Amino acid sequence: MPIKTLPIERFKTKVKILTDGCWDWQATVNRGGYALFSHKGQLVLAHRFAYEYFIDAIPAGLTLDHLCRNRNYPPAFLVFEKLF
Repeated sequence: MPIKTLPIERFKTKVKILTDGCWDWQATVNRGGYALFSHKGQLVLAHRFAYEYFIDAIPAGLTLDHLCRNRNYPPAFLVFEKLF
């Protein structure tokens, strides 16, 4: 039986760290330009997956901000060292 790759390991292969520290998503984006990630058989917004994986459930009313001002980047609040 093949070994399954952990979701976070798949996620990390889809991110390129730019020289300014922003993350460039190297995979699927939706029509609005938001990064998409396949998780548990569904496409989810990559920034929401990252927040929920590394921080916690997203509280009602919280808006996740893309500090790089580019929807194609997972949010910069996730420090590179914590993820990789």
